Amino acid sequence: MLAIILKGLLNKRIALNLLPSRQTVKAYVSGIPEQLGARNRIEVITNCAANDWNNEMIKSTLQSGQEHVARLSDISPSGQIRLLDLSYARIAFGFSLIPVVATPFIVWLHQIGRDARAFWVWAGVFTLVALAVRFLFRRYRRDCAQLGAERAMRDWLPKVHALALLYGFSLSVPVLIMSS
Repeated sequence: MLAIILKGLLNKRIALNLLPSRQTVKAYVSGIPEQLGARNRIEVITNCAANDWNNEMIKSTLQSGQEHVARLSDISPSGQIRLLDLSYARIAFGFSLIPVVATPFIVWLHQIGRDARAFWVWAGVFTLVALAVRFLFRRYRRDCAQLGAERAMRDWLPKVHALALLYGFSLSVPVLIMSS
């Protein structure tokens, strides 16, 4: 049943394929997330993909009856790198959007007659930061290819964490500017 869930099929489609009633499928499916320590079927799919779980790992977790909470150390190095890739790409995209987001604020401040220099500085600084983050992303990709997953994770995870903190701070800057 879990293999079918991992394909992304809904209860109705599972019932049509296996010929039990929809209620029977729902009864089977509803217990799987709890057994795997997940909140819902999306989390089941995500955890299985992130952990590179194979059928034997899934079977042993379900048979043991113990809840499994996914930890970074449970994920294979290649799975960890895929997650770090997604995180870094999202951060890089966010940084590149900051100057675009600043534009309406600058226009609005000009229209109401307020000084927009702080927003100009914010947009300018983060244009440069966005370029630097893109440059670092290329280095990150090169290191992943050359160093291997474990070494790249060890070297780049702290850097990506720092970029995430900087990105979070950058999102609070407009509030600080407007409150002054």
